[in-house]
Amino acid sequence: MEDPGGLVAGLCTAAYQLAFFAAVEQSGVAVGTLIAIGSGPVLAGGLGLVLLRERPSPAWVVATALALVGLVLLVGGGSGAQRVDALGIGLALVAAMAYAGYTVLAKQQITAGDHPSTVIAAAFGLGGIVLIPVLFTGPLGWLGQPSGPALALYLGLIATTVAYLLFVRGLAVLPAAPVTTLMLAEPVVATTLGVVVLHEQLSLISATGVALLLLGLVVQGRGASQPPEPTAARGQTTPYPLFSP
Repeated sequence: MEDPGGLVAGLCTAAYQLAFFAAVEQSGVAVGTLIAIGSGPVLAGGLGLVLLRERPSPAWVVATALALVGLVLLVGGGSGAQRVDALGIGLALVAAMAYAGYTVLAKQQITAGDHPSTVIAAAFGLGGIVLIPVLFTGPLGWLGQPSGPALALYLGLIATTVAYLLFVRGLAVLPAAPVTTLMLAEPVVATTLGVVVLHEQLSLISATGVALLLLGLVVQGRGASQPPEPTAARGQTTPYPLFSP
């Protein structure tokens, strides 16, 4: 990719990982996740408007508002005390901007004609290279445990490679803003697994948050399924297969 946007997208993937986990450590899981994941769709909508001239649809506005309220209730409905830390909030916002940045820049690359799998491989490949020094700053003893290699393989192959191939496949056929809104399904899935697998208790407020999140995702899904307006003038590309033939 000759466009420097590809390089910036790769740096954004590295910046997201660093800033997100630093934000979680500084401000706690609930606050860090709420800000980093919750503000991502809003920032992506703004960047998409500026860089891609993608005007947010009414469905996106409604769906994002519902999902954000649901996310606040889901996080706020927990039993743990919420910490408010200025540095943690700043790091979470940096993570959100990096997330929105690589999403919009990846969309820009796809619109310019690059294959989706190539775009995401380049971005995460560069991000991984940048983060190699960080790997050796932490303890690696867990890799020697019986479940260590399996966990590393799962995180690398399923949670990252397959997940982001599907992510970029959606990005090839949808604007950047709706894709980031639909990604708010992540806390819903995490909450469901917590209840089903870990037998965690879900408060009424958190359950209401899950319901609003799901409603927002349904609204966005229905909006995304509507026939799109003509986009030839914007240089919209045709859908790509997930893998090259």
